[in-house]
Amino acid sequence: MAAANWRNVIAKFKVVRGAGKYLYNIYYVQKNIIDQWINNISTASNIRKDNFGEMGSDIFLTEKNYKPLHTRIQNIDAPTHQGIA
Repeated sequence: MAAANWRNVIAKFKVVRGAGKYLYNIYYVQKNIIDQWINNISTASNIRKDNFGEMGSDIFLTEKNYKPLHTRIQNIDAPTHQGIA
């Protein structure tokens, strides 16, 4: 394999590795938010409850080694979005 091809392979690996680190960081941000809100989510607004549930399912599926196909939220107050269209 030519040297240029190896550079392409290495460059692609770094992008994938970088994406993995990014998803790993989002996982811990979401886990922190869940831990902060676990005891008082029942009195929160509907937007916060929705985001709490979405983050909870993201964490559950990440722990089962599923890869996300959507943009993961990182804020309990993030605005709602369309859902499945």
